[in-house]
Amino acid sequence: MPVTINAQPVVSCRLVRPRVGAWWGDFVVASSDAVTGAASIVIDDGPTMAGFVVASRSRVFLDTFHCRIVGGAGGLHATSRARFYRTIQVRTVLADILAAGGESLSSTSTSAVLSTQLDFWSVGAIDVGASLSMLSGYAGAVWRVLDDGTIFFGSEEWPTTDPERVLIDETPTEDRVTYGVTAPGNLLPGTVIDGRRISRVESIVEESRIREVCWLEAA
Repeated sequence: MPVTINAQPVVSCRLVRPRVGAWWGDFVVASSDAVTGAASIVIDDGPTMAGFVVASRSRVFLDTFHCRIVGGAGGLHATSRARFYRTIQVRTVLADILAAGGESLSSTSTSAVLSTQLDFWSVGAIDVGASLSMLSGYAGAVWRVLDDGTIFFGSEEWPTTDPERVLIDETPTEDRVTYGVTAPGNLLPGTVIDGRRISRVESIVEESRIREVCWLEAA
């Protein structure tokens, strides 16, 4: 199996990566030892991903550890500090929101968006993730947790990619395609493949096969 969590082998997993928001995955680890806190997911011939184990969705069952991991430092459900701002840049508000959850901003975030001037802005005592969605919506931007656990905030560039893959199914009525791949994680939301924009990728890793299911957007 080409996936490990904190160096422990994974039996199977389902990894969901949306274009907006946090990626998450359900994993079955070949051990009765629980994984807690920060989790490093290493995919052979694929990415290394940094996330946090959701304790309420994780437990040992039949000598294997079943867990849910969410991208980032585990602070997206922390409560933002209520604040009111006047004449301030998006980057300052964003820094305060992320600090409330111990999350980090990606260096790949769009500078022009971060420099957007706000005449005024208020942050309520709500989830960090909800605060990010409100701010990004107003700024005409998107936010998502990247593989390295940092948060991208900015404009989509829609780069074209061409990873190794084999088309095995397509459902035009749902704008969904399924590829067979040798390693999960190389198809990314926010990219263009075969002239079509990828909105969400679901990687399904089983003992005998690996599939990447992509939901598409109109170009």
